[in-house]
Amino acid sequence: MEFRKLEKLVNYCRPSQRRLKAILDGELSLLRGQERIQNRDGFLYSPGSHPVLLVAHLDTVHQQAPSAFYIDKTRSADGDLWCEEGIGGDDRCGVLIVMELIKELDCHVLFTEDEEAGGQGAIKFSRSGIRPDVKFIVEFDRQGCDDAVFYNCDNPDFTAFVEEYGFIESTGTFSDISYIAPALGIAAVNLSSGYYHAHTRQEFIRVADVESIIERAARLVANVETRYEYIERDDYDWHWEQELRIAERLYSRRNGDLQCPWCEELIDGVVSDYCPFCYSELTALCDLCGDGEILSDCIVFDDGVYCRNCLERPAHTSRRFRF
Repeated sequence: MEFRKLEKLVNYCRPSQRRLKAILDGELSLLRGQERIQNRDGFLYSPGSHPVLLVAHLDTVHQQAPSAFYIDKTRSADGDLWCEEGIGGDDRCGVLIVMELIKELDCHVLFTEDEEAGGQGAIKFSRSGIRPDVKFIVEFDRQGCDDAVFYNCDNPDFTAFVEEYGFIESTGTFSDISYIAPALGIAAVNLSSGYYHAHTRQEFIRVADVESIIERAARLVANVETRYEYIERDDYDWHWEQELRIAERLYSRRNGDLQCPWCEELIDGVVSDYCPFCYSELTALCDLCGDGEILSDCIVFDDGVYCRNCLERPAHTSRRFRF
């Protein structure tokens, strides 16, 4: 990644949500003109002439601002970016990707607030009356390098279209498009944006993955030959059977180079650190964030199973738990 882009990523990771919204308002105004910017309570929106809506959220789960940034090149030639307080790649990577894409394509842009508190900004946008005329919606708020999550949108043609660009269907429970896609009636996907270990202080950003996602997403977003409608999934229950089906599909389509610590089979390391069979046997899905966690790392309450990461998130614990 060129230094300019890396510096921009670091600068997006530093500020609070409120400050970042003001920064992006200024950058979009310089790029597009102030008359094309709608800075509203809960979101920042800018219409475009290219019929695709790009989405990312402005908040992170981390309470402390980063004090110093580090590059670790032990696992990746281009390095992994991290900081001691938690870097906030979820979703500052998504912000960077959107801002890079609109340099070449005049897409509609939506930056939401408080996604980590239940998608509050997405709800406000969905109720705002803004209805962009777009062919499809792309959000960048997923860990990893090539995941594509469609949530309750079940349009097989759109899934096939997205997968043509090196992304692979995966599972998830919620992001902003869970509200936005049905509200607009347009198919939507949440793509990986290059961060790993989200919602922990061990979170890092793999620089090379961010670059790869920008390149593939640019080609995907440029292809607007078809309008894809939002089709509601009949029964949106991802738990064990569908989780294992997707995991097996991922496992069969890639060359594994990691070893499952339980059965010692080779795995690709994308779905989890375990092979598909062990993953289904040893993990439980957190009822709040939907991520698979090793059972020993989960906490079981009367109303569900929750991972420790979600229990440590103030915005969520205040809503769901009392101690």
